[in-house]
Formats: sequence, C-alpha cells, structure tokens
Amino acid sequence: AFGAGDGAAGNGTGYGTAFAPAELNPIADPQLAGISRAQDGGLDPRPAPAGPAYSGLKDPTDPFFAKVTFKGAFGAGNWALDWTALGNNGVFKAVPPATETVVSGGGITISATPPAAFGDVSLLTNIVHDEAAKTITADLPTDQSKPGFLVITPAVTVSGVTVEGGKLTVKYQ
Repeated sequence: AFGAGDGAAGNGTGYGTAFAPAELNPIADPQLAGISRAQDGGLDPRPAPAGPAYSGLKDPTDPFFAKVTFKGAFGAGNWALDWTALGNNGVFKAVPPATETVVSGGGITISATPPAAFGDVSLLTNIVHDEAAKTITADLPTDQSKPGFLVITPAVTVSGVTVEGGKLTVKYQ
C-alpha cells in the first residue's frame, strides 16, 4: 500500500523505478497550508515555504523546462484559485488581495501588488522611482517566508538588480 514501504508506490523499489527513482521522487509531507474537501474555504494547496517543496531543487537540463523555485504544481501562489470550480465553489481558501503600492512617472507604472492568484505575499514598501537615473528602489519585506513583487508596466529592459541592506535596486533602460 502507498507509504507502507512495500515498494508498491513511490519509494523507488517498485513499479516505475527506472522513471522515478527514490532520490528524484521522495515521499515527504509537503506541509500544505490547508486540506479540505468541503465547501468551507479550507483547501490551500500551497506548500510551506520552508518545507520540502522548496528544498533539493535541481536545475533542468532540457531548455524546454523553466527553472522554478519549488517542486510540484504550486509554489507561493494558487494559480487554480480563479481558474477552477474549486475556487468558484468555495473549496479553496480565499486569500485577501494585497494592498496596492503604486508609483508612476516617466511613462511607467510601478506596483507592488501581485496577481491575485499569488495569494498571501509580503509587499515591497517605500518604492522610489528615480526617472533621471532610471532606477527603482524598494524596501524588502521583513517576512522572507513569503515572496515580494515588483510589477513594472509597460515592460522595461532591466539592466541590473542588486539587494543590499534590506533594499532592492532595479536599474532599467
């Protein structure tokens, strides 16, 4: 049976060993934020940021695959929240939207608000846009367990990113 160590599923000794050896397919508690099958808003499939979904990552060797910061279908965001019946029917946890921080000037808009599907995030604060120097600075979130976002529209070409002393600096062209 699954998880019983008898080789029946996923431990690298039974069926599928050639395609999913144990070192590439470990059995571990993903530390999901919430599990529920009822329409009570209790399902939150996002794994804990310090859990196994964020450790032991390997860079893909095939350029078809994108490098990501987590294992599995969900990282910091729940892409399925507004995309499936689970969200529409109240099964998924409703994550409140982040408070918007916007700076405009020089034909661009800078926002720290992530897409709604990313859920509970830490906001970048004290965003400063220096149009003459073509730099954007922001204080990093104090809660490093959640991602921070900086959205620049329309798209600009980023020429450098530095992080120093709790501050993010983005240079663009």
